[in-house]
Amino acid sequence: MALKQTWQFKYQAEAVLAGAHTQLEYHERKTAEWLKREGEREAEAQRSITMGEGYVTVEGRSTVVAQPKYDDAKMSALYEAQAHRKEHQAKADQYRTWVNVLTVQPEHLALALDYDDVVFFGLAEAK
Repeated sequence: MALKQTWQFKYQAEAVLAGAHTQLEYHERKTAEWLKREGEREAEAQRSITMGEGYVTVEGRSTVVAQPKYDDAKMSALYEAQAHRKEHQAKADQYRTWVNVLTVQPEHLALALDYDDVVFFGLAEAK
């Protein structure tokens, strides 16, 4: 195991809270952006629906029925937007929880964070 994996970094709770707020705001903004794109892509997918023919078999008899046909590329774009929205929403929920937890801590409480924690809260970003 590399020694750097055992390193601890000291941060004040108020700095970690500020990082959590920044990450929360970012993911809330991205959730809103992807929600808008999702709506746009859903409308595009709806407009691209055409009616074709399909077959239904009931009791051994096949019948021709009208069946909607979806544009695969537009549906793929819609699914992509939904996935991104869900991803950012889940991260926003996670950071919201951390904001709630850190808000009730004394501001000058010293927290020992490992490398992953520092990155998670965005504390390693150069100013």
